[in-house]
Amino acid sequence: ISLLSLNVIYSNAKLETCSRSDANFDKCLKGAIQNALTMFEKGIPEYNIPPMQPLTVPEWTINGIPPMNFDHVYKNLRLYNYPLSTITNVISKINENEFNLHIDAYNSLLNGKGDYIYNGFVVNGVDISSEGQIDYSYHGVTLRANMTGEVTDRVVIKSFKLYVVDFKEFSLEYISEDKDKALATQKFVSENATTIVHTEEKLYLALYSSALQNYTNSVFNGFSFEELQRMNPLSIVAPEDRQQAFDQIQTNQTVALDISLTVGSVTESV
Repeated sequence: ISLLSLNVIYSNAKLETCSRSDANFDKCLKGAIQNALTMFEKGIPEYNIPPMQPLTVPEWTINGIPPMNFDHVYKNLRLYNYPLSTITNVISKINENEFNLHIDAYNSLLNGKGDYIYNGFVVNGVDISSEGQIDYSYHGVTLRANMTGEVTDRVVIKSFKLYVVDFKEFSLEYISEDKDKALATQKFVSENATTIVHTEEKLYLALYSSALQNYTNSVFNGFSFEELQRMNPLSIVAPEDRQQAFDQIQTNQTVALDISLTVGSVTESV
């Protein structure tokens, strides 16, 4: 998801400008964010904005929750295809003191790769602990992102929450020198996919949210708020109707999952 919510300056790309006094501001912003995605994919070196393809996470630990009652350690994570998302809706609430943005998006394929370390993984008295590489994909994903920030000399995103509203399929592969334990891990995850999704989903969403928040702040760090205002000389105070729409979205965050998971050769519906 592209998270630059105002205007993007890029020497070799078209600058899209949206007037906040315009009743169609959020519609304009939707197109501007979509356009920004294409620039963020490879980054904008002159503004020290790194490539978004992929997002990277050096290390992350998911604290164990039954049935996977051990800490899952991941390193060198690469999260692919977020800049290929299609923005479907934007609602903003922006003024001189606060920055709030709601984005809905769709992505046909989100992929993650990295190293995993599973220590203390015991199933029916058998230790199947292993380490190696993990490769997983979400197919047909409907996403929702809510950002809240503060405005000083720059916009700083203080809270980023990513929600998976729906996805059609999830595929996962473990690769390890200890092939038997990797296969045993894959079998266990497949057989317990429904429970694992519902118990650990929020923990993994925290990982993705953190990566996206860090990237967003790297984008905003390239521009002072004064510069962002100069890009658009009109008032930055959002019309009241947009504020009310944003408030309504914030109070309705029920996430309904209708998913099918494919792990190895086993497919399980939730």
